[in-house]
Amino acid sequence: MSLRSKNLSFPRDLEADSIQADMLSLKHSIIQGIQQLYQTQQLCDVTLVAEGRMFPCHRPVLASVSFYFRRMFASSFKESQEQEIVLKELSHSSLQTLLDYIYTGELVLTSELAEELFTAASRLQVMPALQIISR
Repeated sequence: MSLRSKNLSFPRDLEADSIQADMLSLKHSIIQGIQQLYQTQQLCDVTLVAEGRMFPCHRPVLASVSFYFRRMFASSFKESQEQEIVLKELSHSSLQTLLDYIYTGELVLTSELAEELFTAASRLQVMPALQIISR
């Protein structure tokens, strides 16, 4: 859909600025909406479990940033339909940190957790987190 109308004549740069502002507004709304859904645990369709701790999540969000979850949820394996997925080799703290990063874009990285977080991000194939941790 074009913002240009036959009846309206906007200067080219004003139209471009308007479109860019609309896109930033949309991106901001999406990010805020995802964060709110995560914080309120609304519309969750899968629960990740690490060390007995449960983390309600959203399949599309996980699949959008993790090749591991994308393959899992898009496959014909039983995990694609499971409501609860146990991640045996991950600590609850590394999973919590990665989920916070996935949903908020903020990665809290401490030297004590760096190696464990690198392993978790590698296993779940969260490439943006891996790049940050590797630096």
